[in-house]
Amino acid sequence: MSGGCFTSFMIFFLIISVGLIFWAYSEYQFTRTVIGKGILVSAEVIDINQLQKAPATPNNPKNSTAPRLEFAYKGDTVWYDSEQYSNLVDYHIGERVEVYVNPQQPTKSVINTWSEKWGTATILGVLGAVFSLLSVGSLLSTWRNR
Repeated sequence: MSGGCFTSFMIFFLIISVGLIFWAYSEYQFTRTVIGKGILVSAEVIDINQLQKAPATPNNPKNSTAPRLEFAYKGDTVWYDSEQYSNLVDYHIGERVEVYVNPQQPTKSVINTWSEKWGTATILGVLGAVFSLLSVGSLLSTWRNR
């Protein structure tokens, strides 16, 4: 790869990395706002949503799942579908969980677990930071060796 092409690629990579960091910050701010202004309520797991990535196999017996919750808020029944699918977290129908209810949009709430609150922002932030450092380091090294 020529020097100019490599530099262009690293600049593109840096722009994508900064986008990941911005996305992480947006997720973090959303969660902070909901926790700060939200009301903590008890919700019931009424269903388990499955993300059908691939057919189940003996090596991968279950697909990623996320809970569907039901809770009462200001006299209304609200249904909340978690957007965070995982093979690790097991929710069971009938289980009670705590949810920070977003007062502006109750269907955009946050389940009171570390992974639901901070997991997405952490993953995006770490990926963005690592890729930013790699691309900046590569650009500096390329420019220094000219």
